[in-house]
Amino acid sequence: MCHKIIEKGADLVVCQHSHCIGCEEKYLHGTIVYGQGNFLFDKYSNDYWNSSLLISIDDDGTVRYIPIIKESPGVRLAKKEQAIEILQDFEKRSLEIKEKNFIEKRYSDLANDCLFSYISYLSCKRNKLIFRILNRFFPHIFHEYYMNKNVRQYKNAIINYIKCETHRELVLKGLEDKFK
Repeated sequence: MCHKIIEKGADLVVCQHSHCIGCEEKYLHGTIVYGQGNFLFDKYSNDYWNSSLLISIDDDGTVRYIPIIKESPGVRLAKKEQAIEILQDFEKRSLEIKEKNFIEKRYSDLANDCLFSYISYLSCKRNKLIFRILNRFFPHIFHEYYMNKNVRQYKNAIINYIKCETHRELVLKGLEDKFK
């Protein structure tokens, strides 16, 4: 899709939602940036989730990257050593995506790593045997109780996994790989 957007005349395509800094691809006359990272996302604490890139576009169309770091209670420019490391990792990934089957392999790995978590949320971590037994003795009564009590707890995650194209595709890819 990004290639098509460049083919239709765009100079820059910026993709989001990866929650981590991705890579850059030069394609025809344009630049594609696959993920800038998080700018302020306090859910997790690790290097992938705590660093980001600002994109600067010069008057001549040159794209530059400015590394930033999450630091409570906000963000700041990365210090020199951090900035160098962030940009080197970005460049390394930008070279790796050129390798044959690299993207497909890494995407399958990610989908398989995430599958258990997705399935746990989508099933509300229920015990199927107990659910079946209680539902047999109390048709629909237990089901309503269960739905109100447990699904409410996971409601936002479930809705996000179904509505969000990225999560939905990861669930499908994980299931396809698991059962092929």
